[in-house]
Amino acid sequence: MPLHPGYSIFNLITAPAILLKQEGKKLIVIEVNQAYEMLIGLQSESLIGADILNPVNLPVENRYFFEHELVKSPLKKSLKNQTADKFILSTNSLPYEKIKIRSNAELIVEHVPVFAPTDPTILWIYSIAINDVKSLQEVDDSEKRFRNLVQDGSDMIAILDEKGSYKYVSPTSEAILGILPTYLIGKNAFDFIHPDDKDFVFDQFIKIEKNNRLALEPFRFASASNEWRWIETIITDLRSDPSINGIVANSRDITERIEAEKALLISNERYRYVTMATSDAIWDWDVVDNSLYWGEGFMTLFGYKEQPGFVEISSWISRLHPEDIERVETGIYSLIESGGTNWLDEYRYLKEDGSYAYVIDRGFVIRDINGKAIRMVGAMHDITQKKKEEQQLRLLESMVKHTKDAVMITDANQNHSGLKITYVNHSFTKMTGYSIEESLGQSPEFLSGKNTSKKTVRELRKSLNNFVANEVTMITYKKDGTEFWMNLATTPLSDENGVFTHWVIIQRDVTQQIKYYSAIEQQNERLKEISWMQSHVLRAPLTRLLGLTYILKNKIPQQKMSDLEITNEIENSAQELDSVIKKIVLRTDELEELG
Repeated sequence: MPLHPGYSIFNLITAPAILLKQEGKKLIVIEVNQAYEMLIGLQSESLIGADILNPVNLPVENRYFFEHELVKSPLKKSLKNQTADKFILSTNSLPYEKIKIRSNAELIVEHVPVFAPTDPTILWIYSIAINDVKSLQEVDDSEKRFRNLVQDGSDMIAILDEKGSYKYVSPTSEAILGILPTYLIGKNAFDFIHPDDKDFVFDQFIKIEKNNRLALEPFRFASASNEWRWIETIITDLRSDPSINGIVANSRDITERIEAEKALLISNERYRYVTMATSDAIWDWDVVDNSLYWGEGFMTLFGYKEQPGFVEISSWISRLHPEDIERVETGIYSLIESGGTNWLDEYRYLKEDGSYAYVIDRGFVIRDINGKAIRMVGAMHDITQKKKEEQQLRLLESMVKHTKDAVMITDANQNHSGLKITYVNHSFTKMTGYSIEESLGQSPEFLSGKNTSKKTVRELRKSLNNFVANEVTMITYKKDGTEFWMNLATTPLSDENGVFTHWVIIQRDVTQQIKYYSAIEQQNERLKEISWMQSHVLRAPLTRLLGLTYILKNKIPQQKMSDLEITNEIENSAQELDSVIKKIVLRTDELEELG
């Protein structure tokens, strides 16, 4: 940590003075200058560590001085208000004989608090000037220099002329730059500034002609080890003040801050590119001030018009689905309170178009050295499509499980090692008699047997190899050897890149259907036969009977046939007709049996 500026200022005081450290309502002596030792005739060791507001531990000479109300009252008032004070005391009003100060002397007492920008410690400088110890002009000059140098409470104090040459440099230059003050006196400050920074620093420096006080932009300054240190400087024009007669420069080393800012800038730039490269909505929640930073993915993911930047955490909460708010908030704050670091949750988030996106949100809690949560960073990933696909898969799974058809899934045989069954449903096991365990890993052809059509199998293999959907019907066999007819419908499945990965084969037992069709075909054959008999076989004997009966009825003379021969022919035709009718009756009975 840089040296407190109070030490630098204390070293400039030539009047008798002590340096005090404020500890609550105490003012503890931490340094005593030589002039003060000479004034009271004591060594500093006898004063270091004592509380001047409770001076029981001080040497007698100092105790009487600080116990006196004229001294104690202004000091307590300054401590309470944290303000400087200056007053003049006549030694005639004090027990001068006890504090070893001659009578008729005039004491100029001043106490000033010194604050540091980065150090909470408050130091006080308590000085006493006596008009017969030092010329009043010297005292006044010293006090003016003291007041002007204390105003900014910087780490390194210097006085420059109008060209930038050092007239005075505080001892802290050695701690900051490794350079002794005596080395810098008389040298020009611009000779130590980085060449790339010199011009713009000089341009700012000369503006002091029109401005009483200027804060220079940070610049690089050479240290004793030839390293470039980043310096932040405030200059004040006190050339008109005879006690200063120069430009006061209050400087501090901010190298670590600049490097941290550069690292942060690089990190932020990298963070911005990451948010642009991902489709996720990256966020950063400042738990302390309750602000939330959105990445660019927020607009892409949810369609909002807001540009990346900081918003109130309430804007995120208000877009959670009402049914999810309590659960999500409870989960986050429970994690923070329990000291955990990793958070994961799924919820619904409102989009610009009024619909809700399903998101999975992952977060990480960042804590300080005391374990207190200070930040939480994370990313929201849209899983709406995944949710829809999962729902479809559940519906499909339910359908596959409960359908009466047998369902078989195989790999796609991309390596030509033969299809392997990867899934069968319960209807398959019920249809074939094979258990799921017995079926997995088998070739779909394990149901084939001696009466399975080889031609149909070849046709099926060809369509599978070419990834063409197909449908065939063939004889297959159950586990117990029972033969049955199976209809197979094959469909190839591909991934998002169009690569075929699986086959879905729907199988149905069509044995009864095949038997029914076969019976109809047999009936049709019988009907064709009956129709033939009726139209051809039955008609021949019937025609002869009609012709013979016509001859007898009309007594047509016959030279070739006698009456007896005609009678015999009628009998034969009648018997033939009877035989045909019996065959028709027989075929009809057979049709009834098929039906």
